[in-house]
Amino acid sequence: MAYYHANMMPPPDAPGAVPVDRKAAMAAGALLETPDQARTRAAAGEPPPEHYTPTPPLGAGPRKDLVENPYAADFKDTKTASGD
Repeated sequence: MAYYHANMMPPPDAPGAVPVDRKAAMAAGALLETPDQARTRAAAGEPPPEHYTPTPPLGAGPRKDLVENPYAADFKDTKTASGD
């Protein structure tokens, strides 16, 4: 079984599809901890494993290909795709 941990996920602001490494995902199963192991780790004050940390954004900003919301002007708390 393949496991895609948080650190293997594509950046949240990736501009398109991101290929996955299935062989690495198959090997990631060895990193899994049981609920008892997680409780013991947390009780000992140890930090979560590195693979629990999500992939950070690229910093590319909002996607430019989003469609403008035609109703955005009707709602004060709604932003447009351009970030206005």
